[in-house]
Amino acid sequence: MNNFLCCFAAWPGMYNAAKDILIPLVSILASIIVAYLTALYTIRREARQGRLRMLELVRRYFLNVLNAFDPHTKQIKQDPLSKRMYVEVLKDIFNELSDLVAHPYFSVLVARYPLLSKLLVQVRRELVEHDVQTLFAINVGTMAEFWQLHVILKKDMPKIMNSDLDKTIIGIASRQGLESVA
Repeated sequence: MNNFLCCFAAWPGMYNAAKDILIPLVSILASIIVAYLTALYTIRREARQGRLRMLELVRRYFLNVLNAFDPHTKQIKQDPLSKRMYVEVLKDIFNELSDLVAHPYFSVLVARYPLLSKLLVQVRRELVEHDVQTLFAINVGTMAEFWQLHVILKKDMPKIMNSDLDKTIIGIASRQGLESVA
C-alpha cells in the first residue's frame, strides 16, 4: 500500500514533466502538418490556375486566327489594320505566356508542359516574321504548337473543354490539317 501511495505522490511531477515535453512537441507537429497541407494546397491550386491561364491564352490565340480571316471569302484579310490587330494580340499572348512561364508558382507547369519553351520561341519567330514581311500570313508552325497545347490541356481538363469556342478551335485545326500533329 505504501508503494501505491508513492506512485500517486510522484504523479504530479511526472505529469508536469510530460506536459512540458508533450505540449510543445504536439504543437510543433501540428504546425508542420498545417504548413505541409497549406503548401500542397497552394501548389495544386496554382497549377490549376496556371492550366486555366494557358487554356485562356490558347483560346485567345485561335480567336485571333479566326478574326484574321474574312468570314465570307474564308481567306486571310490583307489590310494593314487586320495585320496590326493580329500582331498586337500575338504580342500580348507572348508577354502573358512569358510571364506565366517565369512565375515561380507555375514552374510545375513547365515540367508538365515542356513544349511551352518551344511555343515561346515559335511565337517570337512569328512576331519577327511579321516585322519583316509586308504580306500578312499566319505561321502554321505557331498554330501547330498552340494546337498541341490545346490537345494536352483537353486531356488534363476534359470537363471544361467542350465549349463552342473549343469546337471552333477543333474546326480550325482540322481545316489546317493539324489534327494529325497532336
